Amino acid sequence: MSFTRIIQVTDIHLANKPNGKALGLYPEACFRQVISDVHSLDKPADLVLATGDLANDGSCEAYTRLREMFLEFNIPVFVIPGNHDCVENMKSSLVMNPIRMEQQTEIGGWKIVFLNSQVIDAEHGFIDADGFAQLHEAIDVAGNQPLLIALHHSLTPECGTSGCQLTNAEELLSLCSEHGNIKAMISGHTHCQTEQDHAGIKLLTTPSTFLHVTHAKPSESEDHENFMMSHSFDAAKYGY
Repeated sequence: MSFTRIIQVTDIHLANKPNGKALGLYPEACFRQVISDVHSLDKPADLVLATGDLANDGSCEAYTRLREMFLEFNIPVFVIPGNHDCVENMKSSLVMNPIRMEQQTEIGGWKIVFLNSQVIDAEHGFIDADGFAQLHEAIDVAGNQPLLIALHHSLTPECGTSGCQLTNAEELLSLCSEHGNIKAMISGHTHCQTEQDHAGIKLLTTPSTFLHVTHAKPSESEDHENFMMSHSFDAAKYGY
């Protein structure tokens, strides 16, 4: 039985210089290990989805280096921005065939819809009116075709910190639950793995490629809005 293999990478946080650090770690070395792991899979991947926070500072220098690493996959790579990214710099220094920034694509009989949840100069996410219009159009055109929705901010946040939220997640979930052909929604942002089911839709959050984060519950932190106080980090765990 044939199947399509899609790789999701997220929260790469590539620094603007070779061997540059983010939170005291080396995201480039971790991402190179991810590339190696993907190449060693028993079945080659068909597509890569890179769901935001690709550069730690949104710089052209980081995206230029990341472009060279993405090309090592030797398959199409679709990118969307996260809260750390700069869309204009992504367009000028990262996006070039086969690295693309699109509203949707199709593979293996599925339609994949890419939503931009970025809020400029903020950590939290929000799907604006244009995003909802884009999604409505994709749903109308898809008919009975199964849909996968990709965005940066998680629909199942692990803590109550304001920066972890997709602030209109309920509105987005309400719309999606009305359409039985929307099968899954994938995201990043929280640097950890989550899997939930909402009205038959799989809600999946993938860990960062360089750093795992554990989110404290509000009762477990003296200052829940203080990022360093309300989160703990594990450099030994990263994924895709």
